Amino acid sequence: MTTTYQREAAVADEEPKLDRSLPERAGKLLDNLTDGTLLVLKGHLLIEEILYNEVSARLAHPEFLDKANLRFYQLLHLARAIFELPTADEKRNKRIDIMWDGIEALNTLRNRLSHRLEPTDIENLLVRMRVNVSGKPVSLENRSVMG
Repeated sequence: MTTTYQREAAVADEEPKLDRSLPERAGKLLDNLTDGTLLVLKGHLLIEEILYNEVSARLAHPEFLDKANLRFYQLLHLARAIFELPTADEKRNKRIDIMWDGIEALNTLRNRLSHRLEPTDIENLLVRMRVNVSGKPVSLENRSVMG
């Protein structure tokens, strides 16, 4: 007979897999957007959902994550605490740091767009998010940002 502890240990040993339907879903939600603000808002929601699902998959009692009612910023740092594993590969560590910084910049950008009628200083956030428009000024109005 398997005990609750043994079942929980077996679940903890399994490495949850990233949802493989994610790129297709992201494409459906984001590909045809031409409004930079809407792209940021929907992208933020998508990243929040991914973080929530990935954190939840690693918890013994994910129902308490719902009850915690975490803000995005708190969820982001909880995910970093769970997932960020330094390695001997310095280049990989740098890419991981850049990824987390980009997600934090996305959250800051989303907050500015949501709480200010005319947000300022968003160019730096777009740069941190690694938005690249081939030498052109980085802005949400630049159609190159949308692909």
